[in-house]
Amino acid sequence: MLLECDLGNSRCKWRLINRGHIVDRGVLNYLGVSHAWPLPGSVVTRVRASSVAVTNINTLFNAELAERYGVSAEWAESASSCAGVTNAYADFSCLGVDRWLAMLAAYNGYGAAIVVDAGSALTVDVVDEDGLHLGGYIAPGAMLMSASLSKNTAKVKFGGSSIFQHQIMGQDTAGCVAAGIRAAQLGVVSSAINAVSPRNNASYRIIVTGGDAADLVQSMGIKAEVVPDLVLDGLRWILP
Repeated sequence: MLLECDLGNSRCKWRLINRGHIVDRGVLNYLGVSHAWPLPGSVVTRVRASSVAVTNINTLFNAELAERYGVSAEWAESASSCAGVTNAYADFSCLGVDRWLAMLAAYNGYGAAIVVDAGSALTVDVVDEDGLHLGGYIAPGAMLMSASLSKNTAKVKFGGSSIFQHQIMGQDTAGCVAAGIRAAQLGVVSSAINAVSPRNNASYRIIVTGGDAADLVQSMGIKAEVVPDLVLDGLRWILP
């Protein structure tokens, strides 16, 4: 049994694989973890994982693996090149491993791609037809934008309006906040699309992952593919 894990800023996404087939999957929130992590009860013989979480989360995770399965995680790391993709960063170790894994999976699965991860942060990376990482964008995710407005403004009060509601402009404070955040998120993705237009953007597939992926794609109104396990899919290219 192979356990694959993606440890993000606030949660861990995992899936269990037996002989190439996904047999179980789940998500756990770090805030909900007390003594035992809600990981699968099956016998696990190997764990491959990526993490952008704080160090103590990784330490707790490895301790749980040792106690539960008697194994340690094999950790994916960013590199200057891998599986046909060349990293744009001069210091490749500074590129978040989740972005790197998403690029590897997207390029090897779809070719030239605009890779969007809509989670706690909104990241966009562009990989051309030759596997060259052209660069990308990092912005606060939708929930982070909402929380920042709520915390740092005295008179901008709003409730539970959907951020990705289908309207161009709001007509009350909550609607205006939602419309503004939605426009900001879509603007980052649009900037990436416009940036590759001189390089024939019609050849680029738009691949979207992350917790807000489905809502973001629905709001974009352009052809894009939601691939929920994109980061996990990239693990096999680094840790075969």
